[in-house]
Parts: sequence; C-alpha cells; structure tokens
Amino acid sequence: MYADNLVLISHTKRNKPKPRPSITKTMWESNYFGVPLSSVVCPDRPIPVFIERCIEYIEKTGILTEGIYRVSGNRCEMESLQRQFDQDHSLDFVEKDFTVNAVAGAMKSFFSELPEPLVPYNMQAELVEAHKINDRDQKLHALKEVLRKFPKENYELFKYVISHLNRVSQHNKVNLMTSENLSICFWPTLMRPDFTTMDALTATRTYQTIIELFIQQCPFFFYNRPPTELPGATPMCNGNEENPDVIEETEEVHGEQQGSNIEDMSHLDVGIEDIPEKMLKVTKKNSIESDSV
Repeated sequence: MYADNLVLISHTKRNKPKPRPSITKTMWESNYFGVPLSSVVCPDRPIPVFIERCIEYIEKTGILTEGIYRVSGNRCEMESLQRQFDQDHSLDFVEKDFTVNAVAGAMKSFFSELPEPLVPYNMQAELVEAHKINDRDQKLHALKEVLRKFPKENYELFKYVISHLNRVSQHNKVNLMTSENLSICFWPTLMRPDFTTMDALTATRTYQTIIELFIQQCPFFFYNRPPTELPGATPMCNGNEENPDVIEETEEVHGEQQGSNIEDMSHLDVGIEDIPEKMLKVTKKNSIESDSV
C-alpha cells in the first residue's frame, strides 16, 4: 500500500506542469515592473509610459547604433534606469545621459518581467499552426486572424513594438539589424516558451520566423496594407494619415553610433538567461541568412 502511494505521488509530480515565471526578477519591490500589463495601461493610454519613453529615446538618439538590441547594455545602468523611473515617471532620459544600449536592454527587461509574455501562451500554438500553411498569402491572413484574438492591451503594445522594430530594420545597412536579426533578439522575450520541453526546443526556429514575419510585414498585419511582394524588402511603418498612432521616424539622429560585429550572434542579448547551447548554435547559423518571407 505504501509503495502504491509512492508510485502515485511520483506520477503526480511528473505530470504537474512547471510554472513559467518571468525571465528576470527585479531586485527591489516595484509597482511598475513585474506587474500585469493591465496594471500599467488604460483605455486612454494603451502603451506603458516606460515603453513609450524608451522607444522615443532610441529612435531619436540611437536608431543607427550598430547592433542595437544585440549588444548588451550595462546591467547596473539598466537597473538604475528602472529604479529612477519607478520613482519618477517623468524622468528625463536625455538629461540623465543613459546609453542607448542600456535603454534598449531596460525596455526588453520590462517584457521579460511581465508575469505573462506579451504573446499569450494560449495564442502561441495557434500562431505555429498558422505558420505551417504553405501558401504565403493564406499563411499571412491566418496569422493576422490569430493576432485579432489577442487581448486588447497585448495587441496594442505588440503592434507598437513591432512597428518600432520595423523602423529599426529600415536602417539595417548602418545598424546591421535586419528583421531576422531583430527577431532573433526579441522572440524569446516576447514569447517566453518553456525551454525545458523538447517541443519548445524544436519550435525555436518557427517562433523566430513568426516574429520576423510580423516585423517584415508590419504594414499588412497592423495597417491594412497589402503584403510586400519582393523577398527581402521590408515595407516601412512610418506615421502618416492612415496610421496616425505610429511614431514618425526621426530624420535627425544625433551622435556617432558604434557597436560590435553583428556576425557573431552567439552573444545575443535576447533577454533570457537559460537558453540551451544547442539553440544558440542554431541562432548563430540562422543569423547569416538573408531576410526572406
């Protein structure tokens, strides 16, 4: 009887799903970071103030930075930025002279610390199924249908971030961040799969390609424009009368932008601490491929 109970307990433990916590933990009690997305947005302001400030700063001062989002920011500076913003939401990033990589890293950390990923877990399987469709147009429309099922706050913020990444990719000849390289940096942070399961490991390339498609085809997914027809050509998501809620790309970029060689993608700052080495090798191999739909 005792042995039977042990077997039952052991079986129960094996089948109990593991929780998937946020990727990073803030080192202090925060009312802003690490809380549900719904706590930091409202109908009148669907984008978290911190994300708005980070993206505005990056687009004004560092969109040409080589390896933006790939090169890690200083962890102490990133934490200092979050702490100061926690105390004062009107914090002047320019006056504090934060480095662009620290701001980019702090922005990614915001998504890593959400209790649930920006791309909801219950939508990820549907995205993967839609991505399996062979016909290109049918695939894009199927992915768009899944997007429409996102919770409103997730949809609005996802649209905002992907539009920004699309604009960053427009400068890839200078910053070396193509839509593929950006998707490699962002998909683990936005989707946060359970890397302890074989299913997640085998789907890593699919997850990355899905985010790459969203960046490449941003105008189609979010602004009712037709898909781009030319392989490797990423249509621009700039503010205009058809999509007034997109930040217009800043024409003037201040200062010299420097970084490290983009070809070494094994040191990607993807915002996750425990990605298996086998995945990093796949990532490095995929990083040298050209953009394609």
